[in-house]
Amino acid sequence: MRTKRTIVFSLAIALFVFAGQAFAGSLDGDTVTVNYLYPDINTVYQVLGTGTVTPAGFTTNSFGQHNFTVYPSEITLTNVVGQDVNFLSASFNGYQMVNDTGSPAITGVSVAFSDVAGFSASDVSFDATDVWLNMQGLVTTPGLDIQLDLQFASATPEPGTLLLFGTALLGMAPLILRRITS
Repeated sequence: MRTKRTIVFSLAIALFVFAGQAFAGSLDGDTVTVNYLYPDINTVYQVLGTGTVTPAGFTTNSFGQHNFTVYPSEITLTNVVGQDVNFLSASFNGYQMVNDTGSPAITGVSVAFSDVAGFSASDVSFDATDVWLNMQGLVTTPGLDIQLDLQFASATPEPGTLLLFGTALLGMAPLILRRITS
């Protein structure tokens, strides 16, 4: 009888531990680095900054011209200089955001907004930890220029999924325990 109680108690403790750690996926609380890359994707022209992402965002500035802000599930590029800014043509002239924490994995990036003529989804690339924004040959105007929405893999199941799993497991506990003791 003591073994049965120990098993049920252990399952309940595991459920509460995992439920406390579950999240859907975002950069909230992660450390990121923003680089300016030029003249190609492999050359860091300048490290713009490293910081922690919060709901209010982590903002870096490139050369007094653009704010590059990383929010938990989006990135924005805003022209703050008050005049048009031309990005020179090169194989790559733009930004890289690196999730230094490395988790959760980035699984998608979509263009939510752009008022940059000629900018398209083909100017954005990503992998599990990085997002690249190639602005080569483009012109930004004062104000919000680009907003990218980020999608992530869930590092652990959502709390609702864990609750459902735990309820089912607790409901099956008497059956499991009968099998163990017979």
